[in-house]
Amino acid sequence: MGDISDKTQDVNIWNDDYTKKVEVVTDGNAVNRLCVDAVDSGVGSPTSTVQFGNAFFLTSGSPITLAANSNFDIMIVTGTTKEVHLKDVSVNVLKNSASGNTQYNLYEGISVSANGAAATAYNSNRRKEGIVLPDFAAYVGPTITNLGTQLIGYLTHNDWETYVAPSYTNSWEIILKTNTKYLLRLFNNTNQANIFTYLYWLFQDTI
Repeated sequence: MGDISDKTQDVNIWNDDYTKKVEVVTDGNAVNRLCVDAVDSGVGSPTSTVQFGNAFFLTSGSPITLAANSNFDIMIVTGTTKEVHLKDVSVNVLKNSASGNTQYNLYEGISVSANGAAATAYNSNRRKEGIVLPDFAAYVGPTITNLGTQLIGYLTHNDWETYVAPSYTNSWEIILKTNTKYLLRLFNNTNQANIFTYLYWLFQDTI
């Protein structure tokens, strides 16, 4: 093993299936970093993803009141040039002792007759705003004609935050299909109005 405190003979580090080699690359700030790909595309780590302007978020911005037995819908329409990852979906519902539950549902390949109101996807790297744009669009309140395929049906915790992807024990994410419409739905299945907020993180990579 080489001496990390002094220059020694170079070594190669490979991933588990020996398909990619870890290399040292120089980022835009002239800092040497380890990277699995020959060129650091900004998706190797959360910090790199944000730094290169490939991380975005959708947020309610303020609490929303959702009537009893009704839905709050957000549609994401993926583009054709980037691979979009849905990560860290969190919903915070405030509820008292009313009977019923609140649910988070994710649908793939939906059909709509109207997109609804356009929602802004903010770049997590505020210095790259307007330089790196998302290869997806988001809309609030679309008019649904077909729900497509339901991927997730998830009961939310009430009175505190629910992480849907990932949970506290699982760090998975969902890689969305290109050129596809997705529905993120919060369903208030109670006999009272509920107040909630949401925060959805997405990042993108080249296909």
